[in-house]
Amino acid sequence: MQNKKTASNKKRSAETKGKILKSAEVLFKEHGFDNTSVDSIVKKVGISKGAFYVHFNSKDEIIAHSINAAISKIDIDLDSIINTAEDDTPVTATLLKILERVSFNKVEELGYPLNKNAAIIQINKTINHDLLMNYNKALYSAAFRLITLGIERGEFKTTYSADAIAGDFVTTVRGFIFEWISNYPDMKLNQSLQEHFKIYLAGLISQGCENRN
Repeated sequence: MQNKKTASNKKRSAETKGKILKSAEVLFKEHGFDNTSVDSIVKKVGISKGAFYVHFNSKDEIIAHSINAAISKIDIDLDSIINTAEDDTPVTATLLKILERVSFNKVEELGYPLNKNAAIIQINKTINHDLLMNYNKALYSAAFRLITLGIERGEFKTTYSADAIAGDFVTTVRGFIFEWISNYPDMKLNQSLQEHFKIYLAGLISQGCENRN
């Protein structure tokens, strides 16, 4: 009996947390992060403010959890893109497809307001932002796998390791995302990434990477 009660309480708790997340995301999109209060969130969910703080310490944590929830999906999507690529598909083409998927996730699924406030959280370090950094880990893993494959196939001619190139790849993507946030809505994220990385990857194919002092 006690086990059933415990399981029931956990289920209700998870359902409440999910409702808070969904309601907050709707309000953030409608009114903006700064104009959405904890009071407005609990009113929409139909719970007390105390119940909110059982699950989250602040609005910032909602941002982190929302992005973390999206990471599981994009991690699966990136794996799927890699696994379904034909053996004769150039690694460069698959990497560009990865960038297209990342852009769609950032722009369409997460949206500008969520990304902007996630960037502010990371800059100000208002919470432990490990959840936000997991996104970079998912992208790094996909890039590392593909760059390793490109080197093994002889498609990429480089004196750098796959680890070093994948790290640079992720850092560059993060830079473009920050530029997109800073220049929204004038900058098109996917277009900018595609244009840059076609040049970036062409350098690996035709010229290789030379050590720099």
